[in-house]
Amino acid sequence: MSARGMAFAPLVVLGLTLGLALPPVHADVLFSETFDSGIDGWTTSDANKGESKYDGKWDVVVEPSTEEFPAENRVLVVSEASKHYCLSRDVSPPLKFGETDVHIQYTVQFTKTMSCGGSYLKLLSASPDLDLATVHDASPYAILFGPDMCGASQYLRFIFRYKNPVTGKYSEVHARRIQEPHKVFRDKKTHLLTLVLTAATNQFAIFLDEVEVLAGDLGAADRFEPALLPPAVIDDPNDFKPEDWVDAEFMDDPEETKPEAWVDDATIVDPEAAQPQDWDADMDGDWEAPEIKNPDFKGPWAATQIKNPAYQGVWEPKQVDNPEWFNETAPMAQLDPVSAVTFELWTTTSGITFDDIIITTDAEEARTAADHWRARRAYEDANDGVSPYAMFKKMTSTLWRKIVAMVSLVMDPVVFEKEAQPWIDAGIENPMVGGAVALVFLSPFFLLVYALCCRGGDDGYHDEDEPEGVNDDSGVSDNEEDDEGQSKDDEEENDGSKNDKATKKKRN
Repeated sequence: MSARGMAFAPLVVLGLTLGLALPPVHADVLFSETFDSGIDGWTTSDANKGESKYDGKWDVVVEPSTEEFPAENRVLVVSEASKHYCLSRDVSPPLKFGETDVHIQYTVQFTKTMSCGGSYLKLLSASPDLDLATVHDASPYAILFGPDMCGASQYLRFIFRYKNPVTGKYSEVHARRIQEPHKVFRDKKTHLLTLVLTAATNQFAIFLDEVEVLAGDLGAADRFEPALLPPAVIDDPNDFKPEDWVDAEFMDDPEETKPEAWVDDATIVDPEAAQPQDWDADMDGDWEAPEIKNPDFKGPWAATQIKNPAYQGVWEPKQVDNPEWFNETAPMAQLDPVSAVTFELWTTTSGITFDDIIITTDAEEARTAADHWRARRAYEDANDGVSPYAMFKKMTSTLWRKIVAMVSLVMDPVVFEKEAQPWIDAGIENPMVGGAVALVFLSPFFLLVYALCCRGGDDGYHDEDEPEGVNDDSGVSDNEEDDEGQSKDDEEENDGSKNDKATKKKRN
């Protein structure tokens, strides 16, 4: 049993129906990943993306358990901002579409406000040449599914690649834009993404947090842009508009002319302006009267429009049969088989988490795999959208920033920038690093406080068998020593003080 399954077993025994037990892996489950074993079995890419490398660091973080969310959970985390990432794993045996329904599902959470980047999952096309260590952005895929945004452009993407049976060329068929995904990037909660492909009807359905947001026929024109099927007829590429073709529907009235008295000058020289008496042409140049609005201005003149007797209408090329047209009634069966999944991403924002990936042919398996998300989401809803990971990270990052501020006060600025900055960045981005280093840094402080405040003011040693207040060297009680010390102090006082005391004693 996995670590998560062992953690949930007591809850099941006690009858706590939180829905946290993970489903067993059945033959209907083609791929399943909860990251309980980290990223064992996954491969990072050594390929280049243009001039960049896939050098983003992946982390698997253990969320701390809480009373409301008792099970420790591991999530895959994009730990660095402004990086390219590529992490892939085999799907074995390969997934073949068209034989049965397919459910593709995983969770994603943006622990920081997203600015630009993708968080989608690609199902890579099976190929003898596929090498997970060289996967890149142009590696062929069958399906791309998941969130993608940059600025105001926010998408929950579903794209499938289809091979035209006539030309043999692949095209990307994009589902129309969904208006829901903005909350995915902003509310910092964990979201469940589900894509269902139904083999019998060749339909698809996209669910966000178990709510259907888009569905219809796979590749239909009202759900995809461009549509899967090309048009049956197209413009004749060899047909051109004649040079003498008249497509102006209206024309100026040829019998109408501009009236001679028509005033179309918007401004005129101010007739009342006069050259100043002290104007010096040699010094100031030639004097020019200022312009003012023309009170007689009528605006631009235009002839009346009349119907053009030579008008031939809007020209359109002839329509011919599309040589690339084909008819497809079962597009799902034509999708490439899938032999691997990959997160091939670019993001300017860190802190994106992934979990509970499943590809299955059984709807019940997909629903059961979402039990963990339901419990996690209930916890987040009860805590204003803060997951255990985000809460822990916020706590440790805040503590770490305070430590950094303290250290910066006593370190040379140059040394601080060179030596401390890498640890600072690591502590802020990774709560485990920040928490561990913070604990090490604060340990001497706690020991000092304990030594000064919690051990008393004596030599720090007491014989447990000795009565309290007895000094083991002389047998004299501590109280007696205090009295002797007080007597010596009294002897050192001035005579005036002694006389005052004596006077007071007599009066008493």
